Amino acid sequence: MNSISVSRINFCSTGLSDNN
Repeated sequence: MNSISVSRINFCSTGLSDNN
């Protein structure tokens, strides 16, 4: 369960970085 949460946060972080 924790893995999924981390994965989601990582995905969001990547999206923000890509957007920037």
